[in-house]
Amino acid sequence: MPLLAVQFVYFLLVVIWAGIYGMSYADFSPNQATLTWAKNISLVFFIYFTIAIIVLFLKNKEKGINQFKSKWKFYSMTFLGTPFVGIVFSCGNYSAWEKGIPSLYTGLVAVQESTKVTIINKSEWGTRNRKKSVSISGFSTDFPVSKQYFDSVSIGETVVVNVMKSDLGTKIEFIQP
Repeated sequence: MPLLAVQFVYFLLVVIWAGIYGMSYADFSPNQATLTWAKNISLVFFIYFTIAIIVLFLKNKEKGINQFKSKWKFYSMTFLGTPFVGIVFSCGNYSAWEKGIPSLYTGLVAVQESTKVTIINKSEWGTRNRKKSVSISGFSTDFPVSKQYFDSVSIGETVVVNVMKSDLGTKIEFIQP
């Protein structure tokens, strides 16, 4: 049983890393099937994680009640706090399966080809507008770019990008103009 728990922790760390990569750095536009799979996997993960942790808390009820000093705090943590933590982990899990892992897969197996696209929109967000993204023609999603690339292009400009397509979606690599 402890070996299974260690493997679950390793899996969770890999998924969290892929989720952070997917949320912040992946220049990837997933197709509809990938979005559906990501949603279903995250839902199953949320249900499994929440039920497993609640069962673990209830099996160790005596220790938990002593640790929380009251039954009310123990049960509120068990039935309110655990689903909240499950939701947070599921969001990272969704991002990993939506963009992170498919982006890495597409980069490994797809053939890249260069094409010209037009910059439709530029946007900044985050603390002091540190995160930059651009919208390009032919895609409905924004793609994160570096500050140097963001500053070097303007709206309406035609740029060259490397496009890599796989059965999971399309990955874009921006070439410095």
